[in-house]
Formats: sequence, C-alpha cells, structure tokens
Amino acid sequence: MRFRRLSLGTNHRNIAHKIQSIPNQAAHNYAFALRTFVKRAIFKKQSKKNEVKRSEIKSEVLKS
Repeated sequence: MRFRRLSLGTNHRNIAHKIQSIPNQAAHNYAFALRTFVKRAIFKKQSKKNEVKRSEIKSEVLKS
C-alpha cells in the first residue's frame, strides 16, 4: 500500500476532501518514520560491525 503525501493547503476546493486526507497524512508520516527508523537501525548495526573489524585489524597490525 502506497501513501501519497497530501498537501493540506488551500489548493483543495472541497473541505470534505481536506478532512478525508488528514488520516492519510498521518498514515504517511507514520510509514515514513517507521522506514527511517528501520534504516537508521540497520545503518547503526553495520557501523558497529565495521568498528569490530577495524579493532581486529588494529590488533593484528600491532602483533606484527
């Protein structure tokens, strides 16, 4: 299901449509927040992995 970002400005002629579009806006905001949160979590996980790799490489370099 795709959520379209609906402008709640005065460009809508009928007020009924404006009232209808408010839940859609909320749904879009929620979906957007969820996606960015998931992306951030994945990115954090990856950066932690990279840090571990870096520390391993450093210890190997120090050994040799």
